[in-house]
Amino acid sequence: MNTSKNSFLTRKPTTHLLLPFIVITAGFLSIGLQMLTLTPQVKQRINNYPNSNVRILADQGILIIRVVPNSPAARIGLRPGDVIRTINNQPVTISEGVQQILEKNGLNNSLQIQVLRNGQNLVFTVKPELLPSPNNIQP
Repeated sequence: MNTSKNSFLTRKPTTHLLLPFIVITAGFLSIGLQMLTLTPQVKQRINNYPNSNVRILADQGILIIRVVPNSPAARIGLRPGDVIRTINNQPVTISEGVQQILEKNGLNNSLQIQVLRNGQNLVFTVKPELLPSPNNIQP
């Protein structure tokens, strides 16, 4: 009896076959930001910090703390201290909302991000990418 047809069905997958799945599950949809929900208390603490070179004017939004080098956010010019006000014309007031919008938007669709920087409203267009796990990103 020839079992070669059945051996394919019972054969364990090899690392080579699993590699694309490992890459996808190890990444997350992102534009490359570390961010914080901005509250009046956070604003006050940052503005009162003597060594801060950032002055926050907004009372709410999403404060960009860090931009990952070579990320989509870095390539379009987002900076620490920028405050995200809207994404695709949807107001964002909690950092978790940003990730929800990214996931809903998907990988191949651009996002329009409005930020407040030094009192000026700026609009950027960015396309999210699969980036390494945040625990693997070096400062």
